Amino acid sequence: MNNTSFAATPGDAETVQQQPARMRLTLRTQGFVLLGVAIVLVLLYGVFIASQREKLVNHFVTIQSQQKLEEQ
Repeated sequence: MNNTSFAATPGDAETVQQQPARMRLTLRTQGFVLLGVAIVLVLLYGVFIASQREKLVNHFVTIQSQQKLEEQ
């Protein structure tokens, strides 16, 4: 075998050169994206906790009014 037989056949090196280069994000950009995702998740969690708290307060008020009615 000689080296010319390898050069004549299409190989992995040729297919890599034909593919368009992918855009890579810098580490700083990745950090900002991750920070944005974390902020959104914290805000969503806060909204969920607030809604659950509101449901609990409404349930407590309902039970309290029922107890006052039973005491009378």
